[in-house]
Amino acid sequence: NAKVRSLITGHYTDKLKVEDNSDLSELVNNVNDLSEVFRLTHGNLAQEKNRLTSILSYMTDGVLATDRRGKITVINDMAQKQLNVTREQALECNILDILDDDSYTYNDFITKTPEIVLTRRDEYDEFITLRIRFALNRRESGFISGLIAVLHDASEQEKEERERRLFVSNVSHELRTPLTSVKSYLEALDDGALTESVAPSFIKVSLDETNRMMRMITDLLSLSRIDNQTSHLDVELTNFTAFMNYILDRFDQIQSQQST
Repeated sequence: NAKVRSLITGHYTDKLKVEDNSDLSELVNNVNDLSEVFRLTHGNLAQEKNRLTSILSYMTDGVLATDRRGKITVINDMAQKQLNVTREQALECNILDILDDDSYTYNDFITKTPEIVLTRRDEYDEFITLRIRFALNRRESGFISGLIAVLHDASEQEKEERERRLFVSNVSHELRTPLTSVKSYLEALDDGALTESVAPSFIKVSLDETNRMMRMITDLLSLSRIDNQTSHLDVELTNFTAFMNYILDRFDQIQSQQST
């Protein structure tokens, strides 16, 4: 009885001893064998738990696990930082409370496994965009024992997307401006201005605007090569003062041309 109670409480190392000719020797040997099996199983489980903890600790995405009622059972370090909660606080919460989103119920997470996007404050009190995906935790029997939620910080992606849209908008505007000028001058020439004294100036402006667009397109192609890491940059020392003076002179020339 004492050995059985020790097995229940997790003590597997103590072995029962009995005389070989005892009627209980077979039972004692079986209990000792069972104790060894328990010890090995417990050791393997502890090893797997430590391995899982190490993997979760070094993941760049946040991970949450729940039981079948939605109570948090596992949270890794990254999820604590993203949600700005401690492990102790999280393990006392339901996933609905910790995500703080009234748009879904726990049943929605199980039946639909949606992908949701939340804006939260992280451990540095900065707003971040979290893209959360859900997966069901099933037993071999098919019984759903909980949820796994993976929290990906999409803040940089959102920022890059906003900058990309702004860049496209600016490029479209910069291209539309010279195109409008060229179009208006060509229409004037088509309407008969070719024989007038202003025709040479119309042609010059159209040529200047065309060259401007070509330079802009060349710059865009250079940016594309740099972005795709297919461009080789020759790094050299530059006289920054002379460079800035050159830029200022260019602006002075543009201003004088516009004033005339």
